[in-house]
Amino acid sequence: MFRNAVRIIPFCCPDVAVTLSACHRNRCPDGAEIRRRLSSSIEAIYLSLVRRKERLEDVLKNELKQVYVFSIEDYEEATVEEQDELVGVAEGETDALDLYELQLEINELTDLIRKANGVRLSDVERKYQELESTLFGPEALLTKGEKILIFSEAKDTLNYLERRLLDRVPSVAKIVGDFSMDRRREEIEKFRGDVQIMLATDAGGESINLQFCNQLINYDVPWNPNRLEQRMGRIHRMGGG
Repeated sequence: MFRNAVRIIPFCCPDVAVTLSACHRNRCPDGAEIRRRLSSSIEAIYLSLVRRKERLEDVLKNELKQVYVFSIEDYEEATVEEQDELVGVAEGETDALDLYELQLEINELTDLIRKANGVRLSDVERKYQELESTLFGPEALLTKGEKILIFSEAKDTLNYLERRLLDRVPSVAKIVGDFSMDRRREEIEKFRGDVQIMLATDAGGESINLQFCNQLINYDVPWNPNRLEQRMGRIHRMGGG
């Protein structure tokens, strides 16, 4: 039998009023990854678009430097063999990357970022509203004194939840993948004490035991069903008294 009574509350499909366009064919991230972030939160997809645009702008700047590194004067003064080498390098660059397509994607990302930011600033996600109604209120989990573990795949989403929740509660615990084991133990002890809410990513939740907690909320649902079982495993084990 389960040691803890586990309540799973899934929150799926945020309201996001943006449409993602096709990415540059040579540098497009996995489409599944983009969809996963889109289903996680508006904040996650917005920050992903911002970071991608910054990376592509750096690539474009570096490519342009390489394209124009050899001037006409350098070419005319070079030997035939050196000229062949310069032409080969230039051809290799243009074959590897279509600068026009790259600039098009940057332009599209700029428009998507503007739209996503508009949604981000003007609306509260429906599933966050559902989360608040589950946590706060006369008959809600926090009022009943429950310990609540909230999982998200995206660190950006976790940071968003932390900011929003700290407007309502004095403190939350948090564990993400890049925390040291000492830092994780500190956060677990906070959660074991007076703090009622812990936020965790799947990577951060590995190798931790929270059997004193009996409420699990999936703010986004992982595409791999094994991840769901691993999340549940943080707060209960088969067998035991």
